[in-house]
Amino acid sequence: MESWLKRSSNYFENTEGQVARKAKPEPAQFRLSSQDTIRKVSTTSAKALEASYAVSLLVAKAKKPFTIAEDLLLPAAVVLAETMLDKNAAEKLKTVPLSNDSVCRRVVTMGTDIVEQVVGKLSDSFSLQLDESTDVSGNAQLVAFVRYVDTDDILFCKSLKGKTTGEDIFDVVNATFCENGLRWKSCSSICTDAAASMTGSAKGLIARIKKGNPDVMWTHCVIHREALASKKMSPVLHDVLNSSIKVINFIKSRPLNARLFRRLCENMGAEHIQLLLHTEVRWLSRGRILNRLLELRSEVHAFLIEHRSPHATLFQDTDWLAKLCYLADIFSKQNELNMSLQGKDTSILNLYDKVGGFLKKAELWRRACAQEDFTCFPQLDAFLSSEDVDRAPVKLVIVGHLTKLIQDFNSYFPDMEEKSAQLDWVRNPFLLSKANRSKLPVTYQEKLLEVSSDRGLQMKFAMFTLTQFWVCEKQEHPDMGQKALEQLLPFASTYLCEASFSAMTVIKTKQRNRLCLEKSLITAVASLPPRMKKILSEAQAQVLLEVKVHPALTRWGIVKVSDCASHPPVRFRVVSLDQDFQPTLEKYPLITVMDIEQYWIGQWLGVEGRQGIVDLSFDLIPDSPMGSYTIQVQTSNGKVTHSFTVEEYVLPKFELKVHLPEQITILDTTIPIKVCGRYTYGKPMRGDVNGTVCLQPVHFHRSQSNCHIVTGKTDTDGCFSRDLSTDTFWIRANRRSGNIQAHFVVAEEGTGITREGSGSCQVSSKVTTISFEEVEDYYKTGIPYTGKVKMKYVTGRPFANARIYLFNSQHPGAQQVVADERGMATFTFNTSTWVMQPVQLMAIYQLLPEQFHSTASVPRHAPARHSVKPFYSKSGSFISIGKVGSEMPCDSQLDLPVNYVFPNLPQGAPLHLDLFHLVMAKGKIISLESTPLIVGGTHAAQGELTLPLRLPALLAPTARLLVFTALPSGEMVAHSTHIHMDKCFRNKVHLSFSVPEELPSSQVSLHVGAAPGSLCGLRIVDHSVLLLKPERELTAQSVYSLLPVTDLNDYPYSVRDYNSHNCVPEPVASLLLRDDKNSVIDVAQLLQGLGLKVFTDLDYQVPLNCETQRLVAEAYEGE
Repeated sequence: MESWLKRSSNYFENTEGQVARKAKPEPAQFRLSSQDTIRKVSTTSAKALEASYAVSLLVAKAKKPFTIAEDLLLPAAVVLAETMLDKNAAEKLKTVPLSNDSVCRRVVTMGTDIVEQVVGKLSDSFSLQLDESTDVSGNAQLVAFVRYVDTDDILFCKSLKGKTTGEDIFDVVNATFCENGLRWKSCSSICTDAAASMTGSAKGLIARIKKGNPDVMWTHCVIHREALASKKMSPVLHDVLNSSIKVINFIKSRPLNARLFRRLCENMGAEHIQLLLHTEVRWLSRGRILNRLLELRSEVHAFLIEHRSPHATLFQDTDWLAKLCYLADIFSKQNELNMSLQGKDTSILNLYDKVGGFLKKAELWRRACAQEDFTCFPQLDAFLSSEDVDRAPVKLVIVGHLTKLIQDFNSYFPDMEEKSAQLDWVRNPFLLSKANRSKLPVTYQEKLLEVSSDRGLQMKFAMFTLTQFWVCEKQEHPDMGQKALEQLLPFASTYLCEASFSAMTVIKTKQRNRLCLEKSLITAVASLPPRMKKILSEAQAQVLLEVKVHPALTRWGIVKVSDCASHPPVRFRVVSLDQDFQPTLEKYPLITVMDIEQYWIGQWLGVEGRQGIVDLSFDLIPDSPMGSYTIQVQTSNGKVTHSFTVEEYVLPKFELKVHLPEQITILDTTIPIKVCGRYTYGKPMRGDVNGTVCLQPVHFHRSQSNCHIVTGKTDTDGCFSRDLSTDTFWIRANRRSGNIQAHFVVAEEGTGITREGSGSCQVSSKVTTISFEEVEDYYKTGIPYTGKVKMKYVTGRPFANARIYLFNSQHPGAQQVVADERGMATFTFNTSTWVMQPVQLMAIYQLLPEQFHSTASVPRHAPARHSVKPFYSKSGSFISIGKVGSEMPCDSQLDLPVNYVFPNLPQGAPLHLDLFHLVMAKGKIISLESTPLIVGGTHAAQGELTLPLRLPALLAPTARLLVFTALPSGEMVAHSTHIHMDKCFRNKVHLSFSVPEELPSSQVSLHVGAAPGSLCGLRIVDHSVLLLKPERELTAQSVYSLLPVTDLNDYPYSVRDYNSHNCVPEPVASLLLRDDKNSVIDVAQLLQGLGLKVFTDLDYQVPLNCETQRLVAEAYEGE
């Protein structure tokens, strides 16, 4: 140790090689070569980073899975480069980081940048467009777009965790506004549909917003209004539509019929070979399916006759066919209107014009049809001309429908013509009639006359868009321009939200159902591009060295570098371990140290470690520049780099900490505050304390903060404590919640040197929370479903003796449990009567109502919910492993109870089974053993056995246990569980000083304990040095984070059997009537969650309905 500390500062020694120290490479030729090489590598790295962002943006815009970059794009680019250019170009492409995680990080970064740009443009007035939909995983997604000046862009996509009420939606939107510093006063209008959650008079979103901004204007989406107005029809026409859908379903819902009909269409030379399915939620569906049915009516009629369907008579009824032709024509015209209302950059002006034009045409159609002129409906007119049809009944139905259609449109668009005429001056101030101008205020008339007489403005009007024109005009006529922009700014529809939901279905699929959607969707649909130069300048471009690690190979890493506040010596260690943390013997050909300009300032040749550890040090010259230095180690598997910084740093004389509880509730009477000042060597500091404590309400309707000044002195412990009454801040009178912000300044006694510190505390009306603990995501019929509920105050303190009521969706009534002193209560549900359907569990706390002032917040007790899926077994046989509690200590013995039930065994002799138990850790199988089990006959078919399991350090940090058996019927029965362990090591190390505290220059001993023959690397530094970068400290967690694999929970897409679902041809034989495997858990999913690929002929999958699966696929093809 002494020789290591006294090593010369002028040279380095190594038994295996010479160490050279250079301030700069001496030979000029070598210097240029080295500099060019390093600059080339640095440039390549920066370009690789830029390319990585560019490709990630393309992947996001194309809405493709992130894995496509590494699995397809990069290999394809390498092949192209090798073929068209050379291998050097291909090797450069391989340095581009395009892994799944890299692309994900890039997309998140770009999405964040886009949101920052949008928020930065919302300083003035803006309008909002909101809508909510459900993604493939059943999560409610709320999407918002904003319009500012003449640009529309996405603001956020947030997941609604619980219900989708107006209050829940408002909380999400308001939290986003607060997070980004947006003011509700700046929101001039909001466009939504007319759902109750949006328009409820008391708790709807609009009502909540109007409390903070009474001037906000609400617009009902024009497209939604058009769809609602077009939906209603007379019973006669409704019967025609329903009959048509039945005909289509007769052919499309049976795969055999669909194939036979396709062959019939091909033989008859039809233009199309299949019908389209009707989807109620799709606006354009009705028109498309009826037009296709009419185009293939001859083929449909022949097919129905051949299959003796009673629907065949419909196609011989000319009256029914005439009405079908009319519906196809009118739906086509409504589809044209709907399509014209869609698109970006729309305003209430042009959409009202389109709806008004449709109403005028509808009135024309009604008058013409009343005179038996059907030329406006081409298919109907052609049919009536070619067939002998009594036109009088058809005329009555059509005229009645058109009359009702016009009435419904006028109901959903009241006074539209008058409102539209009032805005003619915005559409074109140069063509405004005298009559319409006279309806405006005199001041507006005066300014409009001035504008309409300006020929220069007329030229601008022809060159610019309407919004751009009024933005320019606002500079010369502020009032007039502002008034016009107020009419153009509001959204007229929620088309952008609907379009983003279409993108959402492409981005988040069944295979990507765990994707965090927000930033992916924002990057995909945003019109603003990310600021690549800014992102790249903030990113750290570095040379990426790919180290491929096999479980049997070595894992390399520089695990610790000391960052020194002053100049050298700089000491570092290189440690090589395998995945079991066993040292590996490796000889390093070259270890180099490079300065901030990437010049070599030191090197070691042929270095060989001792028991896997290399201990090195070097001195920096006194005038070494500040910045980032690099250590690079050449290994047999590639290069590994690590950086450290040299910087000027003045250690603070003392530090100040402000302690507040993380959260208090409206029922608390005091807020404990503690301010402590301590010198860096731990001694308390005496001084004067001055501070301000403020309550800052979260919601906009409480914009004024309530503050209280606090003064005092620190005590002998260097701390100042004060309990402030919550009545000081009128907390109980505050609506809902707020934040306590505390800012303190302490002046050192005698010197007056000050330090500042801050703290915060959330005030919530939520008093308690309940959570489900140690519960499975699935249940097994016949085996009791057990778990725990935990109730605690929001401050974290357990709620002892609380009465908790449990409900499940498959059984009426409630189960009552009482929490212990830890706030925990155990519950059990009998699952023997549960059918194979998902079960919803809910836990609530019932508290007698207390008396509160009418303006006070009401304490809330948040319930807990948990969804449980059924576990499928063909015979109803199950295995269930008992729960494992908290983290298990290493080298301990665990006795796990295993419950089993085999209800449908054959009668007669007992059945001898082998109960296998497989243990996995760090992505590999550790052990596989079996235990004999006898069931049936004289032995019980249901019972419990104990499985002893030893937990060596080899299994840390997470072990997976799989218990399975095979029944004579060919069914596989299994269950698995996690066993979380302490992050421990085989070699136990103990460190302690002889005394915890001693005076300077005193003798202190350090006791080190480890296994015999251990090589111990020690580092002794002043505690204050750890204040520099505490996150760089070596801990068990940081060592375990170096592992290439700690656990498996899936396997790659490339080995999944997507097309080999176990399916049955008849719906009655299938458990699932939909192609939705996510509603049931089976052994196949259990094994996939373990990362195990199974090759077996055993029955271990839930059967799916092949017929429905094919039907859905064909429906999407048809559209």
